Amino acid sequence: MLVRAKWGILPVVISWAVSNRGDPAIHPPARGYNEKYTCIFCKRRMYRIAQAIAEEAGAKGIVSGESLGQMASQTLDNLVVLSDAATIPVYRPLIGFDKADVIALAREIGTFEESTSRATGCKAVPKGPSTKAQLAAIQEIEREMEATGMPVPILLTHSLLPSL
Repeated sequence: MLVRAKWGILPVVISWAVSNRGDPAIHPPARGYNEKYTCIFCKRRMYRIAQAIAEEAGAKGIVSGESLGQMASQTLDNLVVLSDAATIPVYRPLIGFDKADVIALAREIGTFEESTSRATGCKAVPKGPSTKAQLAAIQEIEREMEATGMPVPILLTHSLLPSL
């Protein structure tokens, strides 16, 4: 792939399709939980998975395609909450790009087709996702989840790297 050849990056795409709105890892019924945080919990989970893959690959961080303000989860407040889920650096080279810039770059590096392929929509997206999540509140809900035995993935024990 052109991305690997040009920048020496191991491209790993993590996508998550949730078919059950009752998944306790995404919709924790912990005290104080509000459905508006669903996307925050899901993305924090993806960051933890990405970190496990990065550590297994010997990578020094996670590179994300997030661009400030492009989606509800990509507000400055939410990005702070998301970054906290990983203990390694999260790099966001597209942070200040607008949509046209992102599309042009994707075409240039050969990732446009993959990034625009239509996946089934996430069935867990709330009607009003949070745009101003508070880190302390999210951490408290996750602590309650852990205390009640609900899954909050931190370590993954099997190989996650794609065969190359």
